[in-house]
Amino acid sequence: MPLLDALRERTATVRSRPLELIRKLRWTRILETLPDSPLREKLRWWPRGFRVESARLYGFPGRDPTEYVSDFWSAHRSRWFNPSDAFFEHKAARRAMLVAMGAAQVEAVGLLFRGRVVLHPFDPRQRVVSTEELEQWLLADGGEFIVKPEDGGKGKGVFLVRAVDGQLVRHGGGSEVPFRIAECHERMTVIERRAEQAPFWRNLFPATVNTIRMLTLWREGEREPFLAAATQKIGTAASIPVDNFAQGGLAVPVDIDTGRLGAARIKADVRQRLPRHPETGTPIEGVYLPGWRALCDEILRITAAFPGDCFVGWDVFRDAAGRTVIVEANGWSTGVQILQMETGLLRNPRVRAFYQDAERRIGVKV
Repeated sequence: MPLLDALRERTATVRSRPLELIRKLRWTRILETLPDSPLREKLRWWPRGFRVESARLYGFPGRDPTEYVSDFWSAHRSRWFNPSDAFFEHKAARRAMLVAMGAAQVEAVGLLFRGRVVLHPFDPRQRVVSTEELEQWLLADGGEFIVKPEDGGKGKGVFLVRAVDGQLVRHGGGSEVPFRIAECHERMTVIERRAEQAPFWRNLFPATVNTIRMLTLWREGEREPFLAAATQKIGTAASIPVDNFAQGGLAVPVDIDTGRLGAARIKADVRQRLPRHPETGTPIEGVYLPGWRALCDEILRITAAFPGDCFVGWDVFRDAAGRTVIVEANGWSTGVQILQMETGLLRNPRVRAFYQDAERRIGVKV
């Protein structure tokens, strides 16, 4: 369809209200996660670039939509914030770079693709083994391991593997089934040892590693990046082995000045606010994250080592040894929705200025 492609390319740089409305309607319709929601809700929020789910999560119309980054912007325009997404799209490349600069990582025990397997891929012990040898190694070790696609996101395709009665089983979403390495044949896959988290986070929900999503921005002309928002993620029985909101985990707003937690939210009922974990009963609302200021300083130090990346969503946790461990670094897919559940990101003048600069820099694009 060369004619249609040429028309899209020609109109992509045209900035006008009618075309912008068409773009918002097109992309928000694609992004919508509640297709059966009332038409009147769709017609109210889609033209503004918001999904119905987001409008409900943010408490619209009781809050001002102009204070919030729209789904249209967070899912599409932000793809052009960073000059290159390679650092964010591939876990193996990102891990190698972070290890080189001394950032703590979860131990990777295997990297595999189409029957080719490397044991201890980021370690001097590195060696090529067969899939059968890797399975035997996992059984002999007897630990618990997280298996995830090297290019995945939002907790999709992630599961826990452990040895039960002499065979490997995979656990996810409350069920256990036998596991063979051959299941990972078609995708580059990373196998990591399940990390031990610090007591505070383990008490929130012990069956998942409960990470903090931290959004760092670096505006042009400023010497250093800054922390724009943070959300504590907490697993549930439905989300095991991950803590992702999209998979049924809890999302908890963090006051970035103090580390104080707000009430938790869950995707199944975005309007409900939970002061405690619904399964463990552990208090959440009003609790302070331990060592918060030191954690912020460390993440900003690491961010500053990558001057080309002005828009990063980090997933981090404190392990049992007290180290700050980086699990993920997200470029354009930073989970803006869970970062502005209680307060719109654009209420912060510094964040609003970042987005205004970005709009001028990248133009229309989509």
